[in-house]
Amino acid sequence: FWGLKFEVNPDVLIPRPATELIVEALLELFPNRDAPLTIADVCTGCGCVAVAVAHERPGATVVASDISPEALEVARRNADRHGVGRRVSFRTGDLLQGLDSVERPFDAILANPPYVVDRAGPALQPEVRDFEPALALFGGSDGLELITRLVSEAPRKLRPGGYLVFEFGL
Repeated sequence: FWGLKFEVNPDVLIPRPATELIVEALLELFPNRDAPLTIADVCTGCGCVAVAVAHERPGATVVASDISPEALEVARRNADRHGVGRRVSFRTGDLLQGLDSVERPFDAILANPPYVVDRAGPALQPEVRDFEPALALFGGSDGLELITRLVSEAPRKLRPGGYLVFEFGL
């Protein structure tokens, strides 16, 4: 992912090329490489987005959150592996609840939340359906359960003029 090697295991999704678009969008929104930024990456999984952003923006401080403590351990190892562990902190929480302990508003919130429709499980590729965590895949009966919450809750965590960038598909 992003030219960097990431540890993955059954606790996290395997990073996919489409998710790199989140990183690309952030870099376009904030072209100054060294600008001081505060970025949140919710539903961080293996930490690929948080680590790639920290790698590309040395002035950024990143808060990576996930509902899964096991996923956060993988993300922490990946941040350390790529030398950005001092600028990426990790919080356990459901969606934006993991950001509640951060007092500063964020310049951007990034997310790759679960968005697969629950009933679509049997149609997924076996390597996804059978080996990746359901917690990171399924987004409710319409696939929009977490996205609806994310869009509703994000403004109170963003600075005025801040950005919410997320991946979704149906």
